Amino acid sequence: MGTQSYQPLRSEILSPEQTRLLHQHRPLIPIIDTAIDWIFIIMAWCIVALWPSVWTVLLAVPIIGSRFYGLHIIAHDGVHKRLFKNQIANDLFCDLFVHAPILCITRLSRNNHLDHHSDICSETDPDRHKYVHARKDTPIGFVAFMSGLGNLVPTLRNLTTSKKQDGKIALAYRPVEIVLIVAWQLALFVGLTWGIGWWAYPVLWLLPIYVFTMLGGLLRVFCEHSMLVDDGTADATMRLISFTSNPLERAIFAPHNMHLHAAHHLWPSIPYYNLPDADRVLRASAYADRCVWRGSYIAYLWRYARLRAFSREKAIRHG
Repeated sequence: MGTQSYQPLRSEILSPEQTRLLHQHRPLIPIIDTAIDWIFIIMAWCIVALWPSVWTVLLAVPIIGSRFYGLHIIAHDGVHKRLFKNQIANDLFCDLFVHAPILCITRLSRNNHLDHHSDICSETDPDRHKYVHARKDTPIGFVAFMSGLGNLVPTLRNLTTSKKQDGKIALAYRPVEIVLIVAWQLALFVGLTWGIGWWAYPVLWLLPIYVFTMLGGLLRVFCEHSMLVDDGTADATMRLISFTSNPLERAIFAPHNMHLHAAHHLWPSIPYYNLPDADRVLRASAYADRCVWRGSYIAYLWRYARLRAFSREKAIRHG
């Protein structure tokens, strides 16, 4: 099942005029949102530098992690070429301000992520390991997944490598991309070490990025694609799942409207700032029953753990 399976829904839910309006670029919005997220990150570093203590570090880590995850969601629009009409400017913006600081490159992320959209609900989806039941519906497997360790290797492989025609995997960075990544890591390491201390780079950069960006993104993808029914049945539903959630959960799990994931999968080229409008049309349409609407990310993780991972009889029920 590929993206084309969504086509009847797309064309019947949104009129051509609605589609045109919702696809319009408003580049000032992601520029401002990017600046705001970086300001919060820098402010968190400054607070720790001025008042170093366990409490300021505990405050700074979730601010840094959640705000960088917000940047990651903005760059996700860049992966879909939706930040700027000019693709060079689009990719350069994402690489400079989001991807290079976490060892990624927009060009490579796009190859992986667009395959996810075209191959969702199929065995060839590169992100399928994140949401199917395999290695998650046992206590040990679920705990490993929740820690991020169970999916660390395939996630890093998808983001940093490419497959050659002979089937071999190779590191796919170009020299200029390596220079950009190294420059960012040196700037972060030297700046945080000089401004705060030797421990600042691992504690105030690597830790929040891992916990909130990488692990937070992994859990979001799981919640927005997995179902308690067997995977074959779930694939047949097209796994169109959105969350209502609350502002705090959205700030952590799905900033910048990414909780409206059913609308994003139906119309991946709609920019993140227009997803609420697309979601309202979807909810009011005759096809709303094709989607699953969930309340809380944490509640779904708990429900999955209770009914599948820690249950002797695996749950076969809706949602």
